Amino acid sequence: MAFIKFEDVGAKLTNTISLTKSQSFGFAAGFVKKNNISKFNFVSLFYDKEDDRNRIGFQFTDDRVGKSSFTIIFGNNRQTASIVARSFFRGFEIDSKKYEGKYEPTEINDENFGTIYFIDLKEK
Repeated sequence: MAFIKFEDVGAKLTNTISLTKSQSFGFAAGFVKKNNISKFNFVSLFYDKEDDRNRIGFQFTDDRVGKSSFTIIFGNNRQTASIVARSFFRGFEIDSKKYEGKYEPTEINDENFGTIYFIDLKEK
């Protein structure tokens, strides 16, 4: 038997994306670790309001994609991440205060964009 030493005491290992009142997204250590987000530097955001759904998608990339990419801000030795997305919220007229909270993302492989993680917003 080969033991593996646990070295994440105190880490928040939930697989969640947080939406804040201040129009930012936070990516929990569990999400960053599970999806190897620390290898990326940028994220592009998508919005889907079709059929009364309120869905936000995240596509992580190595390179900036024109004016559609946000720079990822890493913390805690690249174990957590966040982005400030005020222009996204303003552009789609999304009231971040109504949807503040933690969301568990779903991963899809979009035929046009590749891997996208999305969250369905729920009014608080």
